[in-house]
Amino acid sequence: MKKLAVTLLSAAMVLSLMGCTDQSAEEKNDNTDKTVQTETKDTVKESETDSNAVTEVTETTEQSGTDSKTQGLDYAAVYEPVLENYREQYGDDILYTMYDLDEDGAKELIVSYGTCMADWENTVYTYEASGAEEIGTFYAQVLLYQAEDGNGLYAVSGQMDEPRVEQITMQDGTLQKQNVENAQTEEGEDYYKNDHPVEFVKITDQSLLEQK
Repeated sequence: MKKLAVTLLSAAMVLSLMGCTDQSAEEKNDNTDKTVQTETKDTVKESETDSNAVTEVTETTEQSGTDSKTQGLDYAAVYEPVLENYREQYGDDILYTMYDLDEDGAKELIVSYGTCMADWENTVYTYEASGAEEIGTFYAQVLLYQAEDGNGLYAVSGQMDEPRVEQITMQDGTLQKQNVENAQTEEGEDYYKNDHPVEFVKITDQSLLEQK
């Protein structure tokens, strides 16, 4: 009888230990799952943070690239030597103006010169910190207006008593010229004009070079 009791007690203890073991294993699995979930959430958050950081760095770099072109512009230092060279060759009758053709924040220099209608030229220079760089020429004595679509300038001239309008733009560092066929003249006017002229000034007027 005592042996039977001992045997039953031993079996009960074994079952109890097995229950504890199973419970401990389940708790361990639960804890493991929670740890994995926590680590996964942390990884996702870290990934999102890294992604945001990359985006911020990219935006900052792009902004910096734009700002570096426009910060500390010194038009007098870059363009005055060009104008002085023209002045030495052609005297004080040279005209010039400045306009940002490619909308990068730095204005291009347009020098207008010649001895007569037949040889008149408008040479364009772009701003570089190392010095002005010539990018192209368009011809004839012209009046300049901001283009209606906001892209560059309209150059208006009269050749053989016929009005002509060219759109002057800048792309990839090169001057682009295209005839504008549908430029409408105002009533009573022979030539095209709009409310946004870009005026030339004489080479002796240095005021444009003082702009920022």
